[in-house]
Amino acid sequence: MDTLTGKDQFAGHKLRLLLGAYFEPLLLSPTDVWALNNRGLAYLKVGKREKAKRDFEGALRIDPGFEQARRNLEGMQPPQ
Repeated sequence: MDTLTGKDQFAGHKLRLLLGAYFEPLLLSPTDVWALNNRGLAYLKVGKREKAKRDFEGALRIDPGFEQARRNLEGMQPPQ
């Protein structure tokens, strides 16, 4: 039987709080490319790659010159 240690539960709780920290700013300002980018990074940290990709791409749709999101998106691609 798999059980989470207190440390694992605490880490999971911190990651959920981190993700939650980006939802309110995006509700107030859905075109905030930095909030989208940072939420994408948080999604990556919890293994939600598709959601991370969606956020990076969303930031780039708003600001095609936003290099941070472009680098993060490119960093998700497997090396060729």
